[in-house]
Amino acid sequence: MKFHQHRLARLLSGICTVTASLSALQAQAACTTPDSGVTYNCDGQAPVNQNPAAPSRLAVYNTSGPVGGPFVPVSGADISVTNTGAITSASTTSDVTAVGIFTDQSAGGATTINSSGSINANAGGIQVRQWNNAFNAKVSSSGAITLGAAPAAASSTAAIAVTHVGSGNIEVNTSAPITASDSKARGITTAQLGTGTTVINVTAATLTTGGNAIHVNNTTDAGFSADNAGPVTVTVSSGVTVKGGVYGVFAATRSKALVTLTNQGSISGGNNSLTGAVSLQGNATSLPVPARLVVNNTGSISRTNAAAFAISTTNAGLEIVNDGTITGNIRSTPVSVANGTTADSVKLRAGAVTGNVQLLNGNDDVEWTGGTYAGTMDLGNGSDTLKVTTPNISSSTAILNGGDDVSIADGMVDVLTVQGVTADALGANWRNWEKVLLDASAITFTDAALVTGSDPDMGLVVTNGGSVKVGAAFTLTGNLDLAAGTAFTGQGAGAGQFQNTVSFLNAGKLALADGAPGDVYTTAGTYTGKGGSVTLDASATTADKLVAKAIAADSLPTALQITGQGSGALTQGKGILVVQVTDGPAASPANAFTMAPFSLGNFVYKLVRDAEDGNWYLQSTEQTITPPTKPPAPVPAATPAALGLAALGILGTAAFRSRRRKPMA
Repeated sequence: MKFHQHRLARLLSGICTVTASLSALQAQAACTTPDSGVTYNCDGQAPVNQNPAAPSRLAVYNTSGPVGGPFVPVSGADISVTNTGAITSASTTSDVTAVGIFTDQSAGGATTINSSGSINANAGGIQVRQWNNAFNAKVSSSGAITLGAAPAAASSTAAIAVTHVGSGNIEVNTSAPITASDSKARGITTAQLGTGTTVINVTAATLTTGGNAIHVNNTTDAGFSADNAGPVTVTVSSGVTVKGGVYGVFAATRSKALVTLTNQGSISGGNNSLTGAVSLQGNATSLPVPARLVVNNTGSISRTNAAAFAISTTNAGLEIVNDGTITGNIRSTPVSVANGTTADSVKLRAGAVTGNVQLLNGNDDVEWTGGTYAGTMDLGNGSDTLKVTTPNISSSTAILNGGDDVSIADGMVDVLTVQGVTADALGANWRNWEKVLLDASAITFTDAALVTGSDPDMGLVVTNGGSVKVGAAFTLTGNLDLAAGTAFTGQGAGAGQFQNTVSFLNAGKLALADGAPGDVYTTAGTYTGKGGSVTLDASATTADKLVAKAIAADSLPTALQITGQGSGALTQGKGILVVQVTDGPAASPANAFTMAPFSLGNFVYKLVRDAEDGNWYLQSTEQTITPPTKPPAPVPAATPAALGLAALGILGTAAFRSRRRKPMA
């Protein structure tokens, strides 16, 4: 970086604490003599010509002619400017030097600007240059700044602009309106060409520009290491509106800097498909650790043009924590390097996000714990994870796409986890996940298909008491794994067709019983029992059925639980088929299934494995029912008197009977 021609500390200020009304004749006393700290206090009645030898370059005009200067600070001294009045640039739009306050610090001290007065200018409001030193540059503005039409020769203008080369820091604080409607005009712009930090705080009012509302350059210059570039922090407080004609907040860095935006207000921008409300452009040369944009949003971020982005990064990573509202697409395009070097992170905790989320390359991590989301989420290449813990997924039409494919052959494994949720879902909207994990969740698929991974340990995995319910037909492409205490329920009403295309590991329950026999579940691969169960309906002639290509040799017994329908009958032939093993008896272990006998009317059913085909059948036998024998009539109990007479031997004699018949005298 060349630092020539910037060895003077130049200054323009408006009004300080001097309150006396000065006439034009008193203008020569408008600025005080610098003290040892090089502090200039100006009354605003007269402008300051910072370089009388070249007034067309650095002169700033007010209501009277240029006076004073040049100002040369003592080496190592600070520059401090205080403005409490009103500064107005009266130059034409052809004057690129028509700024309100300008300082150029190259002697090795700090620069501090405090402006509570208003500034009206064309080429710029407050400009600070801090050259080749380790000292800080700070601008605090609580007065309104308004920029007029930008000079034709100017590539851009700014209400507040700070440039720093060195290890010192930049800080900009503004709490008053900034209005700069020209398409070249920016609100706040900083350029950090060294290793220091950049802090921008917008705490009140409205910032409206024709160009970028907030523009940050964090470009490591020659002589400084990219590894030591300082972070950038931008804070937009509650109640603040930041509206850019091109970008709302734009940052460009050639370092690995961390750029953090905390938004509690409202940010908008984006006038075409290449721009947006918030954007970071990183280094295209693939640094070992690329730049990263962190957005903490509790306010509102929205794109102005329908084709623009709400948030975007190029050659940089992205991290979002959202508790507010984001309207528009979100895109991260990291450095094109090996998978895993750049991991994007998105946390949807509350509020609403409307728009597509596209995270390209890297091992991305997304958590959806609250709020609503509407759009397509595409996590691109890499081993990505998406965890959903909100029931709001039930009412969402969102497409959740893990990216690339459902094979682990490329070394990338994408996992969708739904935890603690009871919800309806469209399987067609869950795309390109090698593994779908339903953890303590009850999911009802309202369509007929879900595509998952087919490799070992991939597929649809249900754990911790979770459940899956489907309608009359459902095809799972991939494996099905039911842990203990979980269930897959098919509601086919006797005509259900359910299947998965690879293997089925069952430690839970496959539930086909719904009061109507005839439903069929087919696994095109191997069925492995792990102590689970299968519930089926059965009538006198038919039953629900499990079909498998093969039963694993190490299967634990699966309990068939039959719900009988009707009055039963003697089975014909081999019986009623309930488990079909298409690879034959060699693929059907003798202890693969168990069933407790049950009765339908006079018929008892038991489970039988056929040795010829390896299938499992219900076979019935008729029970012989013997009518119960009629018990003999009971003998009347004897009375106590009768018992006594019997003991005397006179009970039943003729004399005793005659005496009983005589009436009493």
